[in-house]
Formats: sequence, C-alpha cells, structure tokens
Amino acid sequence: MRVGGGDHSQSDDWEPSVTHRVAGHTADNIPFLKPEAVLLCKAQARRPKDEADFAAFAHLLPAAVSAWLRLALEQAHPGHYWLARLR
Repeated sequence: MRVGGGDHSQSDDWEPSVTHRVAGHTADNIPFLKPEAVLLCKAQARRPKDEADFAAFAHLLPAAVSAWLRLALEQAHPGHYWLARLR
C-alpha cells in the first residue's frame, strides 16, 4: 500500500489504531514507542536485559495498559511466564 495512494489490497490492511496503540508523541511532537509495545517486543527474546526492563517497568503500567499487554502477550506468546506477573 502506498501512503496516500490508491494501491491497496486486502493483504495490506492497516489499522491506524494499531499505530496509535504502540506509538505516541511528546508535547514537543517527538515520536516514541509506548512502554507496553516495547515490552511486548522484548517478550520474545527472554534475554536478561529484557527481564530487567520488565521487572523495572511492568509494575508502573496503569491497569488498562497492563491489561492490554496481558492480552497481547496471550495472543503473541501464549503461556509466557510474564503473564503471571502482570496484574
């Protein structure tokens, strides 16, 4: 799919809300990845540094964000050991 173009196929379906879900902008309009999206990506590797990031940040996530991460982990990595540690 071309951005702003007319070439679009069924296989190119793109949900703008997905980008909204994983990315944000600071007050100065600087883009960043949201912590829950970063943790979801880190879940697949199970490296010590990813475990340290999860331990440092998972408990700081608001309940709704934690619920989103739990659902995303259940879908992307069923049975992942972080699931038991999310509230």
